[in-house]
Amino acid sequence: ELLTSNMMVTAIGMYHRHVPAWRALRMLGLCYLGNFLGGLALALLVRFSSLAAGPVLSAMQHSVDVKLEYITAGAFGWSDLLVRAIFCNLMINVAMLLVYNGFLSGDVTKAAAMIMAVFIFVFLGLEHSVANTILFTIVGLVSGIDIAAAAANVTIALIGNFIGGGVLIGL
Repeated sequence: ELLTSNMMVTAIGMYHRHVPAWRALRMLGLCYLGNFLGGLALALLVRFSSLAAGPVLSAMQHSVDVKLEYITAGAFGWSDLLVRAIFCNLMINVAMLLVYNGFLSGDVTKAAAMIMAVFIFVFLGLEHSVANTILFTIVGLVSGIDIAAAAANVTIALIGNFIGGGVLIGL
């Protein structure tokens, strides 16, 4: 289960009054916890290997520095992060909606829509709360991280991802 697509699905369920708000929030919370635990398992595997070393670690550290700069930049950085997170989940959930609603037929077409949506959000540097959580966990285990700034980044990204997928698409 992926948190960001479930933001859209739970919002649709709430809109149609099939899912009470408490149940949607519980499901999203458990989904985030599961995504975090899966990311933690991945981070531990990476930590005890040479995967995050040398140039790869340098690139990961640079990405973390850029992502944490949104927090240290103050209000402009926070709003930039929020907008990037909104567009990220908007992009992903538009593709999900095309697949769920049957607008696309054929597995290759569906896969292409999802791949293009992910490519666009990565290419534009949009912010994904779960991907950030996993990146922060990997770098944190390898070389340390400012936990408060990372938590602030993930919190703002979660809000933005919910607005993009849950509010703009789901509702």
